Amino acid sequence: MRKRATNSVDIRSAKKKNAVSSLNWLFESKRITFNINPITGVLLLLLVIYIFVTYEKHKEQTVCRVLNDCQEKISWISVPEPTNSTDYLHLDNGAFVYRHIYMDEFEQEFNVTPAYFPIIDPDISRYLSKYNLSFRLRNDTEIDQSEVESALESTARYAHVVEEQKYQVGNGTFVDDGRVYVRWVNDIVRYGMFAGRKIEKGDVLGIYNGVITKQGADLEYAWQFNYLVELLDDNGEKMSTCIDGKHHGNYLRFANHRDDNQNGNPIYVIYDDIWYVLYVALEEIMIISESLIKTIRNGTVLSVWIAKLVSMFGFSSLYRFSVYPVGSVKDDEYRDQIKIRSRRESNSDRRIQSP
Repeated sequence: MRKRATNSVDIRSAKKKNAVSSLNWLFESKRITFNINPITGVLLLLLVIYIFVTYEKHKEQTVCRVLNDCQEKISWISVPEPTNSTDYLHLDNGAFVYRHIYMDEFEQEFNVTPAYFPIIDPDISRYLSKYNLSFRLRNDTEIDQSEVESALESTARYAHVVEEQKYQVGNGTFVDDGRVYVRWVNDIVRYGMFAGRKIEKGDVLGIYNGVITKQGADLEYAWQFNYLVELLDDNGEKMSTCIDGKHHGNYLRFANHRDDNQNGNPIYVIYDDIWYVLYVALEEIMIISESLIKTIRNGTVLSVWIAKLVSMFGFSSLYRFSVYPVGSVKDDEYRDQIKIRSRRESNSDRRIQSP
């Protein structure tokens, strides 16, 4: 009996020992080691760098696509107006403000030559001398007479503005009165034209200055010149012409376009028997408010966004020529004419602290 009991204890002890051994094996931590040689390490490092660069590039492309999509689909992004304009004009030093840009800074800031009056491309000047605009407007029965009446009414009201500015630029007495200026808006529309003082309804914002020339493919800053009456060449063929403000222009080239809720409108005025485009306030425009111009007037104005698409595909024509003001005969005379005086007191005053 004693011997049998001992065997039973031994069996139970052996089973317990086996169970403990199994548990120890089950929960025993396993150490895994890797042997990485220098070549493998370099390859892994290059892989990590490649993944990082690819991710950053993808992120940048995504942001660009979003911005481009916004630029194509969003007609306008407005800037919040300050609740107190007076206080906003007199911020403490160190506060963020927008710099006002005037025409004497155009070449430095935008690579745009200031034009204080429309300029005629010599290549089409002889055709303009035979334009006979006023006579053809009144006697061509195929022209919409309601459009003619509208143009004649605008001419009767605003032609004196063109006459005065031409005279002042011609004799060197023209003064930039600071009624408008250019400043940064945002990354989508970039720059815009703003009121430097209160502008009443019906007041002229300015004459759209640029080069009256043959119409090219890049029409982003161009207004149609042969409005209602076609300009003809020596063979009687129609010549597509425009007032191009891309390389030579004034504040009005920066006015952003809007098809609704605009506060300015382009009008055609006859002077010296050719067309001039003026921007006129449709309503009261308060100081520091942006001037927004209607894009399409009776279907005749060249679309800004179509021009952008044309330019995108590389069809823009590059042209260089000597330019002359309307009515002048020598390039050096024109250079003398554009040496205008400014009544702004100093550079610091010119950069008004304004939104």
